[in-house]
Amino acid sequence: SGRPVLAVAPPQSEIARLVKSAGCGICIESGDPKDLAEALHYSYTHREEIDQMGLRGRAYLEEHFSRKICTGEIVRILSETVGMERERMTKPS
Repeated sequence: SGRPVLAVAPPQSEIARLVKSAGCGICIESGDPKDLAEALHYSYTHREEIDQMGLRGRAYLEEHFSRKICTGEIVRILSETVGMERERMTKPS
């Protein structure tokens, strides 16, 4: 099962974008205790929606960040890097 997220981050941050994209929680800005209190109250009073956020987060994680996907991305990046290094080494100076 997934857990919902309560993120304290700037609205334009990668964390805020990810929480919004995944629909997996609530994101508030730092330094606003009223927003934090409201988010906590909402979480307490809307348990079903909060549970759904957790499930959506888990599904998003499995779809975008599974071990297979992440290792495939690492292999792609390493392959590109090795290819660029080979090109650099074979170019005449």
